[in-house]
Amino acid sequence: MEKIYFSSPRSVRDYFMYYCLGRTPMTRIKRIRTDYLVTMQKKKQTILNPFFLSLLFLWTISVPQIMSAQEQESAVTVALTKADSKIASSFKKLKATQLSDFYKVWSDVSMEYAATQHDTKCDSLVELVFEKYKNVVKKKPYLVLPSAITVEIYNREAEEKDISLLFSDFNGPDSTYIVIPHLNTDCKVLYDFEKTRQLLSSYLGKKDSDEKLPEIEKRMYIHHGHWGGWNTGSVPFIDFIIFFSNGVSIFVRTSWWSGEVIFIPKGTNEISIKNSWVE
Repeated sequence: MEKIYFSSPRSVRDYFMYYCLGRTPMTRIKRIRTDYLVTMQKKKQTILNPFFLSLLFLWTISVPQIMSAQEQESAVTVALTKADSKIASSFKKLKATQLSDFYKVWSDVSMEYAATQHDTKCDSLVELVFEKYKNVVKKKPYLVLPSAITVEIYNREAEEKDISLLFSDFNGPDSTYIVIPHLNTDCKVLYDFEKTRQLLSSYLGKKDSDEKLPEIEKRMYIHHGHWGGWNTGSVPFIDFIIFFSNGVSIFVRTSWWSGEVIFIPKGTNEISIKNSWVE
């Protein structure tokens, strides 16, 4: 069965209509709309009734938009390209006098990007991860989430080697897709776009050139990477998610130099650490 996704800027409203009210309002509006069109045709009326227009409006805001895995991934990819393009057109090179404007543009682009796609199952896992690692979360005005998380699905139970090894010798997933993570937080949520990472890395320069760093650290978590460059994503930072028939394995970066593999059995919120790594 092909996986479907509810993907719309109206997602919160869509979820309420679809899950809380069920299909009844949608089915009823469709039936009323059809009956009304038949009546209109019989009467050969050419002017749309205001009541009919109002029903059409209600129908458009209550019907969830369904996207296939391929369409969903394509939409995210297009949105990523659009986000990077908007930031690039606003800032060729980051200057100290532009920092406030830079974060304003970054925030606006992130809000638009976040509306591209929602995956409630993965978002609930993001919430669990942040609750698990709340002690490592550094409270800052801005929280930077991954711009996209790769999700793999295996239609079999996970073996111990699958969930304990960092890089298992899998035969390949049965399916894969990408999701945009979301998190309920008091912080302003940004996404770790390639262009923002490039601009900040160029602005800060080498590790030893840290006279500009304190001003960035006031706003967000940032640290010089073990392999060079700057890590601009907040921790915990989810690298990818793997679903098995008996649970889910998540690869989480817990600092600029370390990370862990956790496993959550199906039907529970119990998190166990299966492995860890350092760089």
